[in-house]
Amino acid sequence: MKKMLCIALVGLVSAQVHANVDSLSTNAQAEGKAAVKQLTPNVAADAKSSGMVEAGMALIPMLTQSLGVTEAQATGGMGSIFQAVQGVISTSDFNSLSQAVPNMDSLLSAAPAVDTSKKSGGNLLSGSMDAAAQYGANTKMGSQLLSQFQALGLSPDMISKFSNIAMSYLQKGEMPQTADLLSTALSSVLK
Repeated sequence: MKKMLCIALVGLVSAQVHANVDSLSTNAQAEGKAAVKQLTPNVAADAKSSGMVEAGMALIPMLTQSLGVTEAQATGGMGSIFQAVQGVISTSDFNSLSQAVPNMDSLLSAAPAVDTSKKSGGNLLSGSMDAAAQYGANTKMGSQLLSQFQALGLSPDMISKFSNIAMSYLQKGEMPQTADLLSTALSSVLK
């Protein structure tokens, strides 16, 4: 009888230990799933922002490969275009554009500083833009854009080539409506 009682007691303890282990395992799995759920949005957000940064950096190689310009010309040219656009559209519209182009601040800071107060004395187009700059913000931004492209060693016709590539890039991105925003703003600057 003692032997049977011992066997029953060992069986009962064993069953209780097994139940506790199963319970701990189930709790650990539930806690693990909860932790994964909490981390998943952060991982997804990090992956999305990382993808956006990569996408933003993809614009520069598109320009260098398509137009045969240097990386400095590509970043400076796009920064110049975005500065001109920033000068003629609302803050909220520019914020939308900035969301569609990661690293906008880097591009803006890559635009060359030019003095649009003095006459460039270059070609007829730059002289006309300088003379007209006094008549409105759009014309002033157009004159500045032309001067910046010249400072980068880029001809005036490169502005439209840069713009076309930027609009194509935006149309393929997560916010395709910003391509129209860029197009409209540039049209007003380059009238």
